[in-house]
Amino acid sequence: MIAEIGNTRIRLRFSFAATVTLMLYFCDENVVLTTLFASLFHEAGHIFFLRLFGEAPADIELSAFGISITRPSHSRLSYKKEATVAMGGIIFNLIAACICAAVYAVCKLRPVYLAVPVNIIVAAVNSLPNRYLDAGRALYYLLLGRSSHCAAEKIIDTVSYVFAVLLLAFWLFFSIFVRVNISLGAVTLYLVLITFKGKVGK
Repeated sequence: MIAEIGNTRIRLRFSFAATVTLMLYFCDENVVLTTLFASLFHEAGHIFFLRLFGEAPADIELSAFGISITRPSHSRLSYKKEATVAMGGIIFNLIAACICAAVYAVCKLRPVYLAVPVNIIVAAVNSLPNRYLDAGRALYYLLLGRSSHCAAEKIIDTVSYVFAVLLLAFWLFFSIFVRVNISLGAVTLYLVLITFKGKVGK
């Protein structure tokens, strides 16, 4: 399904709808919906700072692999503004967690309670040092402001690969000597896949 709002095209892939349907079938409905809204709020953070700096997304795609925002080819922001846009989702998730914690202290609603750790987890995952995640992208733009393109690429790639390997080693060690943690395993697998898929694609 494709919809247009102003100059922005929104694409809803079948894989996204299928993934959400499967999650609703196998998982707790409140957890799935809270995670979905936290993810949408995360992307709203990127869009907010884009708009604040006078830019707008050209294409927003929702698929099984997440939500991606494509900008016009003529889009040009300073490195500091690019870093701010990259961190916008994390900022919005942390704000949402604080607001939900305050609301829960008053009304004690379970969906509001769930929104606190879910927003924190979304922010935490995107804060991992990987060039394909928000904090990694922000670091990359800050490096560009202080070094050459080649040096920035080399540093962020090295950080991404080393952290992915260390996280994989930690998860394997934890699984063998402590217990298997499905959540940590899912994050580790996701990070390893996006890291080395990007390396192969270069």
